[in-house]
Amino acid sequence: MRTTFTAAAPFSGSLGSFPIACPAQAAARDLPGRRERKAGRGKTSSFAMGLFGKTQEKPPKELVNEWSLKIRKEMRVVDRQIRDIQREEEKVKRSVKDAAKKGQKDVCVVLAKEMIRSRKAVSKLYASKAHMNSVLMGMKNQLVSFSRY
Repeated sequence: MRTTFTAAAPFSGSLGSFPIACPAQAAARDLPGRRERKAGRGKTSSFAMGLFGKTQEKPPKELVNEWSLKIRKEMRVVDRQIRDIQREEEKVKRSVKDAAKKGQKDVCVVLAKEMIRSRKAVSKLYASKAHMNSVLMGMKNQLVSFSRY
């Protein structure tokens, strides 16, 4: 069964000389002005509705510290992965030299490709680590700019 909808007439209200296109715009006009919003900044409620009533919210500084710890922990994990890959690359490099001494050209080619793949993986890990560091700095910057108000 297919249902077809017909276009209803738009909400016809007015806000000064501007017509209101939808009820959402009508509700938006009731919002406080910018100066009123700025005056109340920083005075947020310290409670939020939890499962069993009101629970206390963590202040932004604690949240940023918590998230920073998690990000730094992940950065250490990435560092560990980089070291592991580089260690394996050294082993492969020795294997390439041994295979070259024995005259096994096809083995050398396969191992050289493996070394290239590992270098690409390391560069991607460095990029992801830089991205995590960028997120960390962004969070701290947001916290500083948030605490000014």
